[in-house]
Amino acid sequence: LAFSIASINREKPLQRYHSVVLPQGLKNSPTICQWYVVQALSPAQKKYPKVKIIHYMDDLLIAAPTQQELQEAHDCVIAEVQRAGLEISVSKIQEITPWKYLGWKISEPQKMEVSSKVSNLHDLQQLLGQINWMRPILGITNDDIPSLLDFLRGDSDIRSPRTLTPKAWKEVEKVTEVIQ
Repeated sequence: LAFSIASINREKPLQRYHSVVLPQGLKNSPTICQWYVVQALSPAQKKYPKVKIIHYMDDLLIAAPTQQELQEAHDCVIAEVQRAGLEISVSKIQEITPWKYLGWKISEPQKMEVSSKVSNLHDLQQLLGQINWMRPILGITNDDIPSLLDFLRGDSDIRSPRTLTPKAWKEVEKVTEVIQ
């Protein structure tokens, strides 16, 4: 965040202020946060190209081929983040299994399944929520589930009945196949 304040009667140049603290309620705060984190991690990513340094909002994943590379990259990331005026909570650092990142346990296979019972809008929303949660991992797009998305239209009462068409069932089956 940066802003300028004019002096009285413009007697002095504008006073320029910069802040890394994100004001609550600012709609683009997540975007600003991502930008600052990208800037902070960039030097470490360039220095350790074999190491995966992945972040999303306040989650950070560092993975390396060897323990030594991991430790060096970890130390570099901590230093760069601190240099940028940010911090990583020591209590959030996970060095032993199971590692969790964005709700996933990295060290073990995750059971992914979608509910096939859809009788009302609530059931449909739950099904689409499950699919939406898995979409980034499975590579599913809205183009893969247009019939399911169409069923969101209509009566907004959560108990309103919904009956999936054969085309919508095929989309559910396709998602299920991708999961397998």
